[in-house]
Amino acid sequence: MSFDQDNLKRLREFSRQIPHESLTPNQNPRSKQTSKQKLHKIETEQNPQELFKELIKASPDGEVPKHLIARLKEIEEKALSNENSRSSNLLPSAIGQRNKSTESLYTSFQRLLLEEEED
Repeated sequence: MSFDQDNLKRLREFSRQIPHESLTPNQNPRSKQTSKQKLHKIETEQNPQELFKELIKASPDGEVPKHLIARLKEIEEKALSNENSRSSNLLPSAIGQRNKSTESLYTSFQRLLLEEEED
């Protein structure tokens, strides 16, 4: 592509007006912005329940972007793995009590489902 002399002259003038800082290819334009602005609680929250609450507050229609749901799942998995590692350190009696309480919840839920089917 060739430029006539007038266009070439305009381009040179324009290039002189552009700040040279913005022409460096290695800089990330968002890096300056994120360091100056405060991150939202949705981006920093590590508790899955609190993150869920923040997502619901931020979404007027209940729609949550996929990347935020993926983040929530990741945090939940971390919390579950931490809980499982802690429960392996519990005494066997404590584990038995926990299993019994979980089992009673499932039993109650199953009864509720059966009652709804009868109606």
